[in-house]
Amino acid sequence: MSRKNIYLLIGVITYMWLAFAISSCKEEDSELHSLCLLEFSPTRGQGGTQVLINGEGFPLDTSLIKVTINNVEIPILRSNEEQLLLEIPENEAIGTAPIQIEANGQTVTSEKSFEYLISDVTSFSPTSGGKGTIVQINLVNVSPNLKNYSVVFNGEPIECTLEDGYMLVTIPQVEEGLYPFVITLGNKTIITEATFEYKSIRYVRTVSVLAGSGEYGYLDGPADQAKFSPTTWWNLKGGICVDANKNIFVSDPWSISIRKITPDGMVKTFAGYENHNPDEADPTPGAQWRESQPEGASNVYFWTNDIKIDNQGNIYNVNMRTAHIIKFNPEGLAFYMGWQAGHSCALDEARNRFYVMLENGDIYSKALDDVGINPASNGELIVHGTGNAGGMEINKKTGDLYITDTGSNQIFKYEYGKWENRILVAGSGESGNKDGAAETASFDQPWGLAFTPEDNLLVAGSGVASPGDNNPQKDISIRHINLTTKEVTTFAGSGTMREDFSNDVTFEVPSYAGINTNNGTVLPAAFQMPCSICCDEDGTVYVIDRRAYRVMKITTEIIED
Repeated sequence: MSRKNIYLLIGVITYMWLAFAISSCKEEDSELHSLCLLEFSPTRGQGGTQVLINGEGFPLDTSLIKVTINNVEIPILRSNEEQLLLEIPENEAIGTAPIQIEANGQTVTSEKSFEYLISDVTSFSPTSGGKGTIVQINLVNVSPNLKNYSVVFNGEPIECTLEDGYMLVTIPQVEEGLYPFVITLGNKTIITEATFEYKSIRYVRTVSVLAGSGEYGYLDGPADQAKFSPTTWWNLKGGICVDANKNIFVSDPWSISIRKITPDGMVKTFAGYENHNPDEADPTPGAQWRESQPEGASNVYFWTNDIKIDNQGNIYNVNMRTAHIIKFNPEGLAFYMGWQAGHSCALDEARNRFYVMLENGDIYSKALDDVGINPASNGELIVHGTGNAGGMEINKKTGDLYITDTGSNQIFKYEYGKWENRILVAGSGESGNKDGAAETASFDQPWGLAFTPEDNLLVAGSGVASPGDNNPQKDISIRHINLTTKEVTTFAGSGTMREDFSNDVTFEVPSYAGINTNNGTVLPAAFQMPCSICCDEDGTVYVIDRRAYRVMKITTEIIED
């Protein structure tokens, strides 16, 4: 090809490229003012939510644009040619509908719908108290930036603050009675169905040492001189229960015994070695100490971990070391119930069922009266575990089984006979010490469970591996779960470890349940490592504090002003 032809070809190619570029630019210019809605985010929210729309052809002057959802006009904060920033108003008429934009004589509608989240009140806690009580009112779909809010109590506005997910109000002095909260959130007013009970009373709670000198060891005698030897094994935390006569029974794993604390303040060995030395590096599992047993009873080979008691005073003991489930009658005579490596246990006399949880979280059920030298069954597997076994307790009225999951920091329920469904009772899954609504509250490896006389649940807060200083704890307390209102409050203790046991710890709480730590009130330190818990028919609570080598007692006194 000649040089002249080459130059001619280059010129043709250049002309064609320029023509294409000019035509593309003209095409782009022609679409510059064509309205287009590509996407928006978020797709759901409450009043005050800001929504960003991406598209094309938006006028810079927001007065030339109209945005609506379900015929409700949406304010525009800012605009450029490719983006609109909206703020959703407080208007439930928005509902769930596409976003519509009108500009330049054109109208476009989004393919997806925006969902307006309706503000509401879910619960409040505590539900009773006197003047000065701080109540947390839990909210959903309310922006913490909301400016127009108020609370009326007994016809008068009261002091309130809005936080993320809840309001805090302070109760004024009024006549005794039941009062709802009238809550204004933007242009919406909510009257709570539940009422707050104003009482001219105070609840005074005391945490005292029931037994234990604070020295590690094994010694019976007067309660203030007795020694206990809680294990340093992470998976052996012992158990505690109380009979109708207020005798307290404590599983003391490293002394391989069950100890009995009598109402007159004496500690005795109920079952196990009478003269065992817990300082042995690896104690040998013990035999029931009686030299002979009547027909049908056994001189059992056992270790101690969780224990429960029935209405007749029989003690049930499970452990992982020997995998022997033992039933002791009130005189201490022993009978076998089966051979499961039990981590924790629960019993249901009304339905003749005994439950044992293994270390991997598997739960077995068997007949409560299947006992003797050779029991007929080890039980039926009813729940496949998650590997994070904790404590267990039964709701005696319903037969529902409650457990703690130390790995997920949560409490779950299995309805009687519906073992395939695990229902969340409380716990967000995060490790912490946060009160409030059950699903947002946090626990730190919860362990022991106990029902109160009001059929609410107490949780002992420390299932951590070892009582050493290298194992920090976030929750060194007893928590209260109101199973009706779904609220978690602190019953006693805090996130701080107690150092001085020379005096009782006494404090006031606004209701029987306790205080809500989210309102800034913190109860005094009361424990070092509470792990197992039980409650008598009068509401007195007993706790094993395994790091302090003590058994603690919690009482609540009502004082009328």
